[in-house]
Amino acid sequence: MVITDPILFIQGALTLSFTLISLILGILLILKYLRYKEKQLLLVGITWIFLTSPWWPDSDWRRNYLFSRCALFFPC
Repeated sequence: MVITDPILFIQGALTLSFTLISLILGILLILKYLRYKEKQLLLVGITWIFLTSPWWPDSDWRRNYLFSRCALFFPC
Protein backbone atom coordinates (compact mmCIF):
# COMPACT_ATOMS: atom_id res chain seq x y z
CA MET A 1 0.00 0.00 0.00
CA VAL A 2 1.41 3.33 -1.00
CA ILE A 3 0.94 6.31 1.32
CA THR A 4 0.15 8.59 -1.62
CA ASP A 5 -3.29 7.03 -1.75
CA PRO A 6 -5.66 10.04 -1.59
CA ILE A 7 -7.78 8.60 1.19
CA LEU A 8 -4.75 8.01 3.42
CA PHE A 9 -3.41 11.47 2.69
CA ILE A 10 -6.74 13.13 3.52
CA GLN A 11 -7.11 11.07 6.69
CA GLY A 12 -3.59 11.95 7.82
CA ALA A 13 -4.00 15.65 7.06
CA LEU A 14 -7.37 15.92 8.79
CA THR A 15 -6.17 13.97 11.81
CA LEU A 16 -3.10 16.17 12.08
CA SER A 17 -5.17 19.35 11.90
CA PHE A 18 -7.70 17.99 14.44
CA THR A 19 -5.00 17.09 16.96
CA LEU A 20 -3.16 20.39 16.55
CA ILE A 21 -6.33 22.44 16.98
CA SER A 22 -7.35 20.39 20.02
CA LEU A 23 -3.90 20.75 21.56
CA ILE A 24 -3.96 24.50 21.04
CA LEU A 25 -7.45 24.78 22.55
CA GLY A 26 -6.40 22.74 25.58
CA ILE A 27 -3.32 24.89 26.12
CA LEU A 28 -5.38 28.07 25.79
CA LEU A 29 -7.79 26.80 28.43
CA ILE A 30 -4.88 26.00 30.76
CA LEU A 31 -3.45 29.49 30.20
CA LYS A 32 -6.84 30.99 31.05
CA TYR A 33 -6.74 29.01 34.28
CA LEU A 34 -3.45 30.70 35.15
CA ARG A 35 -5.08 34.09 34.67
CA TYR A 36 -8.46 33.53 36.35
CA LYS A 37 -7.56 30.73 38.83
CA GLU A 38 -10.76 28.77 38.10
CA LYS A 39 -10.24 25.06 38.60
CA GLN A 40 -12.76 24.12 35.90
CA LEU A 41 -10.64 25.76 33.18
CA LEU A 42 -7.63 23.68 34.17
CA LEU A 43 -9.60 20.44 34.30
CA VAL A 44 -11.37 21.05 30.98
CA GLY A 45 -8.06 21.98 29.30
CA ILE A 46 -6.33 18.83 30.50
CA THR A 47 -9.35 16.70 29.63
CA TRP A 48 -9.57 18.22 26.14
CA ILE A 49 -5.93 17.43 25.47
CA PHE A 50 -6.14 13.83 26.68
CA LEU A 51 -9.46 13.10 24.99
CA THR A 52 -7.68 13.54 21.66
CA SER A 53 -4.70 11.37 22.64
CA PRO A 54 -5.95 8.30 20.71
CA TRP A 55 -5.50 10.31 17.49
CA TRP A 56 -1.88 11.27 18.19
CA PRO A 57 -0.30 8.23 16.46
CA ASP A 58 -2.45 8.71 13.35
CA SER A 59 -1.48 12.37 13.12
CA ASP A 60 2.19 11.35 13.01
CA TRP A 61 1.78 9.19 9.91
CA ARG A 62 4.36 11.06 7.78
CA ARG A 63 7.24 10.35 10.15
CA ASN A 64 6.14 6.72 10.51
CA TYR A 65 6.04 6.32 6.75
CA LEU A 66 9.46 7.92 6.27
CA PHE A 67 11.12 5.51 8.69
CA SER A 68 9.24 2.31 7.91
CA ARG A 69 7.94 2.86 4.34
CA CYS A 70 4.53 1.55 5.29
CA ALA A 71 1.46 3.14 6.75
CA LEU A 72 0.74 2.77 10.44
CA PHE A 73 -2.69 1.25 9.92
CA PHE A 74 -1.78 -1.17 7.10
CA PRO A 75 0.76 -4.01 7.24
CA CYS A 76 3.73 -3.80 4.88
